[in-house]
Amino acid sequence: MSTTFAIIKENEEGEKNIRIDVAHRRSIGGGKCGIKWFNISLYELFNITKYFKHYKIDEIPIHAMDNTAQGVETIGDLITLNEYGRLDNVNK
Repeated sequence: MSTTFAIIKENEEGEKNIRIDVAHRRSIGGGKCGIKWFNISLYELFNITKYFKHYKIDEIPIHAMDNTAQGVETIGDLITLNEYGRLDNVNK
């Protein structure tokens, strides 16, 4: 199963109007996942950190775009998957 994850920003009216794809999760076998990170511009990074100014980078919420999240809720979860291939039984 594979999924694209994105950061979604809302405008002042609460409408989700900006989507920035950050990574793609895919199965690599043995119950593990691999992460392919997408390149984002410095401008997008600046706007993300400005919009989520009360969050640490690894706490920024992300959304599954084309499948289920399967426990992935933040950038930090993607970093953990990238490092260990799974979220369960991992000391964060």
